[in-house]
Amino acid sequence: MLRLLILLLLLTGPAFAQLMVINGDYRVVMLDKPNQRLGVALREDDPDVRQNWLYVKPNTEILVRVRRADGSVLEERPDYDRFYGLVRKGDVLQVHGGRDWDGSLDAKRVTVELPADRVGGKPSGAASSSVSPGASYVYFENYEWEGTVEDLMPEAVLLKDDEKRTVLVSRRLQFRRDDRWIDGNSLTVGDKVVALVPGGRGELLSANYRMVTLKANPGVTQVPLDHLPEESLKNTIVPVLESGGRATSMPMDRGLDLVRGRQAAILDPAYHKASNWKPSGPGHAVLLEVHPEFVLLAIPTAQGLAVRRLAVKSAGALAQMTPGSAVQFKPQGGGLQVYQWARGEVKKELR
Repeated sequence: MLRLLILLLLLTGPAFAQLMVINGDYRVVMLDKPNQRLGVALREDDPDVRQNWLYVKPNTEILVRVRRADGSVLEERPDYDRFYGLVRKGDVLQVHGGRDWDGSLDAKRVTVELPADRVGGKPSGAASSSVSPGASYVYFENYEWEGTVEDLMPEAVLLKDDEKRTVLVSRRLQFRRDDRWIDGNSLTVGDKVVALVPGGRGELLSANYRMVTLKANPGVTQVPLDHLPEESLKNTIVPVLESGGRATSMPMDRGLDLVRGRQAAILDPAYHKASNWKPSGPGHAVLLEVHPEFVLLAIPTAQGLAVRRLAVKSAGALAQMTPGSAVQFKPQGGGLQVYQWARGEVKKELR
């Protein structure tokens, strides 16, 4: 009997060792967001990531601490969505938990510190009672979009389907081409692909009666309305469409005078060597992303939203503008002057 017990201990010892308590700092060395897991390694003595898959589960206690450049804490709060959307390779996670039977990390509590400039430099906005783009969050389901690659940008892919509809998806998604899975860096213009968009939660940037544009994990992505839960449509999207929210304050069939006095930037329309976009007159857009060297604009068209990447020639007050803002533009001197709408003036113009 004693021999049998010793034999069992020898055989099951590694399994029990795998269930040991984990309490330490892990460095992120690999991202596998489609499967909701991160490859992590102990910063000093555990470079082998194959046995260190960390699954970030909804029941994991997540604490996100945001620090300013001077070291002070901007905010500290549980935030599963911000953690999963903003963690990058090289970040250090404080993990407390154990190991599962397959060797993966079963984290009970994870803490991460993020720089304030990565999260926009201001506290995260929870779901707002006043529904407007840039302040509300929308849940959406998994969906696939089949189409031809119309344009490639560092952050996004513009696809057009057989019905000539265009949709913007993040370049960090997984794509299927000729029955093989590839990443966005392997795409070329003209490829026929299927984009796999994982469901989740995104911040509402713009909305029309066909789709919404969300700032979600893993990037700015457009989601057709039929892939939104009924509750999201009822409580968020419909009020925005009916109330003339910032994103829908852009008539496609008539022009509006430019709002004076809020010049944001002069942009360069020649954003892509293969396809220069040169507007013939004033127009309206949604500001999707703002970077020091470029911005992403979503331009309303008859087919939906055409996304343009424009280099910044003169920043002006660009830093004061926020993603989700409705803007107006007009050609000037080989570039574009971009203005942000004032809330009161927008409502006045739309009456």
